[in-house]
This record gives sequence, structure tokens and C-alpha cells, in this order.
Amino acid sequence: MDDQVTQPSTASSSTTTTLVTHLDALQIQDDSSAKLKLPAEICDYIIDELQDDRAALESCSLTCRSWLPRARHYLFNTINLDVFGAIRLHKLLAENAEFGAYVQHLGVSASQSQPDDPPLVSLPNIAQSLVGQMPNATTLKLESWRMLEPVTLHSLSGIRYLRLHSCTISSKFALRLWLEAVPNVEEVELQSVGMEEGRFDDRLLRLGASVLPQLVNLRFLNAPYIVQEFMDVILAGRIKPNIKFLYLDRVPSECISTWSSWFQHVAPSLEHLQFRLQTTLSALPMLNVGLCTQLRVLDLSVSWPNVERSFVVETLVLKQLSSPHLKTIYFKHVTWWTTFLPSSSPHWTVFVALLASSKFSSLERLSFYFRLSPPRLGRPRGPTPGEIFDEIRQSLPEFDARGVLEFCH
Repeated sequence: MDDQVTQPSTASSSTTTTLVTHLDALQIQDDSSAKLKLPAEICDYIIDELQDDRAALESCSLTCRSWLPRARHYLFNTINLDVFGAIRLHKLLAENAEFGAYVQHLGVSASQSQPDDPPLVSLPNIAQSLVGQMPNATTLKLESWRMLEPVTLHSLSGIRYLRLHSCTISSKFALRLWLEAVPNVEEVELQSVGMEEGRFDDRLLRLGASVLPQLVNLRFLNAPYIVQEFMDVILAGRIKPNIKFLYLDRVPSECISTWSSWFQHVAPSLEHLQFRLQTTLSALPMLNVGLCTQLRVLDLSVSWPNVERSFVVETLVLKQLSSPHLKTIYFKHVTWWTTFLPSSSPHWTVFVALLASSKFSSLERLSFYFRLSPPRLGRPRGPTPGEIFDEIRQSLPEFDARGVLEFCH
């Protein structure tokens, strides 16, 4: 080949340029005439070892015809595009459909859109067309979209993982239509997602019986104000999902008091609960983790002004826990400053007594993490994480003796 493969500067140009280059690769001499032929499994092993080196994979794909499928598997496994790149790829796949079979993870971002770009209302059709040309695609990631009510969006039944990052959804009805288009999704991640209009829509009552019935993994990253709307939509149907993993990130205290209704529906099936509280209040409402009767892992992070008050929340959570399957607890403290060791907290004695009770005797891991901001100028120095950990060891000798305690900072 006279053509040289270079590394383009953008994701969209990289994908489409590589695809065009691989059209020419079909003209390479077949390796059947070669005097020495390596076993196919050896060739596959070589390419597998190079899966993270894009330049090497492109070279492998241009070596001989038999190396093309394996190299393309890694080259086109994950594609991330801007709006124009998505349109170009759609046209390219219309002429060369075989490439679509290699794509498993598709991402389309509108973050760099310009005024003369295609209108965002057409993006649902673009995404649907692309996924339709990718029969093995399982992941769909949409970034910086304004998601309106889709008019022609049909079922994308192959999608198992849905990621929405920095998107704005126009209404609950629009959210429901989008989610109905991916009926077999098992994992949803919403990061920095908001909703323009969260009021109840009568049209929601006239839709199908269930939304995301196979959902097992749900993550909200810096998106607390869409949690209620999302839960309203997926729990409105007759068949409700059995969510096993739930992650609630950066939860303001004012949201928790409104979440009790949906939480009581999802709690019984939860096996892994991870949430991060942010507050400056001395007291706050708490999700009733006692409802999580199948819980195996609890990961609680508290961002509070000082360590002492963090134990207020943790003590309350320990009192509520009732799952006989619980094996792992993570306590993470993100605090501004402290001059006290944990034992100075009025809740420390109760906290230690609860952990030392038979209720938690089957724990296999008890992890403590402390991130302490340095004291302001003129304030006394507080204890180091190491000094805090030493006190925890002394307070929980049985856990320390069994090698269950874990400390991070």
C-alpha cells in the first residue's frame, strides 16, 4: 500500500478516515499465496496484545486480508463522534454496511455544535439510523443533547447500556418516550442531566405497561434534581424493574425528604447502595436503608464540615441496617477541617458498639476513608489520618485482628 495511516486530531475524523482507509485494504494481496502462514490463533493473539495501540492495529489491518476482521474488532469497537462525524459515518455505513457489525459502543456528542450545524431535533433520527446500522451495538452514549419529544424514534432493542451526559430533557413525557425506545437496557448512567419541565403530563397515563423492566444498574452522577422525575417514569408501569445497584452522587439534604416514596419501591431488591451526601446541617433526613433486605455492599460518603458530625449520619445508618447478607461497608469522610479524634464525637461510643455487635459479625470488609482539608491560617493543627486510623483500630480490635479493617486517605 502506498497510503500511510496517520493519527487524525479529532474522534470523528479518526473514525471516518480509518474506515475509508480500510476500504482500500480489501485490495491487499490475499495471504493464501504466502510461503509462510502462521496459525490463525497466533495471529489473533498478536492482535489481541495490541488492542490498546491504535497505530499498531491500523498497521495490522493493512498487513493481509486475514488480519482485517480481528484488527477491525478493536479499531471500531468504540466510536465517539460529534454531530458532523455522525452524519458522515451514517453515509459511509450506507455504502459499506459490513463495518457496522464491528461497533459495540457508540457515542454522539453535540457539545461542539455551531449555529450552522444540523438542528439538534434531528439527532434522534441520526442516532437511531446509526444504531440500526450497527447490529451488535450494546452501548449508546449521548452528550450535550437537548432531548425533545422524539417523533419517529423506534425501538433500539439491542442497546443494553445507556449513558446521558450533560443533557437537557424537555419533559417527563419526552423522557418516557426515549426510555421506551430502549426496552432492554440493563444499565443507565445520568451525569449532569436536567429537565426543563417536570410537571405531570396526562399523556403518561396512556402509554405502555412498563419502562426499562430489565434495569438492574442505575447511576446518578451530579444529577440529583432529575432523580424524582426519572423514578416517577420507570415506576409508573405495572412491571417495575428490580434494581440491584444504585448510585446517588452529591445528594443535597433537601432532596432526601422527597425520595422516600420511590426508595421504598426499589430498596427491597438493592444489593449495592452507594450514595454521597452533601450538607452543612447539623441534622438531616435519611433514606431508610433498613428496607434494603438484600443489601450486600453499602458505600456511604459524607461531605460535612467536620468528622465528628459525620458519625451522626453513620450511626443512624448502622441502626437502620437489617440485611443478613451485608458483607462490605465503606465509610468515606470528606471534611473541611477537624481538631478532634473520632472518640471526641458524642456518637462515637454508640457507633463503635453497633459495629462490634453480632449484627455485623459477618462483615468481610470495613473500610474508612478520610480526606481532610488543611486548617486555615491561625487555627490549631488537627489529627492526621494516621492518628485517626490508629484510634479506630484500638476501638475495633476484633475487626483489626480478623484483617477486616481497611484505611484509605
